[in-house]
Amino acid sequence: MVKVIEIALLVFVLAVVAAIPFVLAQGTATNSSPTISSGSSIPVVNGVQELRLYASSSGYSVSAFTVKKGVPVRILFSADQYAGCGKQLLIPAFGVNKIIQGSEESTIEFTPDKEGTFPYRCSMNMFKGTMTVIA
Repeated sequence: MVKVIEIALLVFVLAVVAAIPFVLAQGTATNSSPTISSGSSIPVVNGVQELRLYASSSGYSVSAFTVKKGVPVRILFSADQYAGCGKQLLIPAFGVNKIIQGSEESTIEFTPDKEGTFPYRCSMNMFKGTMTVIA
């Protein structure tokens, strides 16, 4: 019986230790831009639609958003050290392909020139989202 308790305790301790990096990674993004919830329309400020997109071990911070056609989009893209393939952002319909290193923040700018719903993803298609472009 003692051996079973020792094994159960060891498994518990290992699980807790393994979870520490993921717990620490939560909430490490710095946001100077307003927080945009998934599915929201990005406001136009000074002629630009700006979105802060953060990749963590659990995915992108925003899984869907809406922008206006013909209005420049600026994505402030960053990731934590556990984001893996999420450190690459691809929006094929608009020629976006950006890989970030370390904890740097990168600015991605483009102007959507067609309406519709377009996927964005990481290099391995594990992190996914959609961008809807409206008139």
